[in-house]
Amino acid sequence: MHINFVMVTISDSSTPIPDVKYTFIPDISLDMAKSEVGEHLIDKKTHEFIKALERNVDFETAVKEVRGDCKIPEAGFEFERWIELDKNGLEHAIGFDRSKYDHYYRRILLNGAFEDVIHKFKIPSVLRASIPHIIAMNAIYVPLHRIELALDGQTHSLYRGPTIEICLRDFVSRNELKEFLDSNWELIQEKMENLDRMQCTHISKRDYEIVDLRDNKGMKFREISEYIGDKYQLDGFIEDNAKTAYHEAMEKIEKLKK
Repeated sequence: MHINFVMVTISDSSTPIPDVKYTFIPDISLDMAKSEVGEHLIDKKTHEFIKALERNVDFETAVKEVRGDCKIPEAGFEFERWIELDKNGLEHAIGFDRSKYDHYYRRILLNGAFEDVIHKFKIPSVLRASIPHIIAMNAIYVPLHRIELALDGQTHSLYRGPTIEICLRDFVSRNELKEFLDSNWELIQEKMENLDRMQCTHISKRDYEIVDLRDNKGMKFREISEYIGDKYQLDGFIEDNAKTAYHEAMEKIEKLKK
């Protein structure tokens, strides 16, 4: 399956009815994932985890089973159709009337298999709120900030999972903030233990291509070794190297499941 991204921008969250804009992004590159904190859409580790989920056949099967239980099309809703159904979803996420939220989303949340998917595939905290959207429309909302800044108790993010909030009650200097972090670091570390650790799912571009050539194009390992060796100028890249790279990549994809 392929997981797309929906960029969400809120013009003014202080108004009674904020202007919420949805922008469909077919894919987010690693260049975007490596952007500076505060400007990034998604961090590199989370990006890699999502790419591994895309390749996990058991994950796709589990998602389709939840869709069947919730009377959602097997392939998920088209983006435009889901936004039409879900037009009040983001308002709900920032505190609007729950009754306005679409019934399909509630079906997913109330379905026991939804939680099973989270636990079975070790979905980290930062992505847990995104699983219903993957089930509904093969997409997630971004940005997905890993660091949250809370002002006056209101977290300026659409993420609703476990968080550690740094609340600023008055203007402080950089040194004062650093001193606060240093003096409270042991407590912060203790609280971080409640968050789920992201698994290592790094797979190189070359190895992703090997998986694609083998699984989607049906090439033999000998053919793959010749093609990859020529493309990446790898002297001595033989059939056994292609097999090893393929199986190591698949092991990382498969280990997402307990």
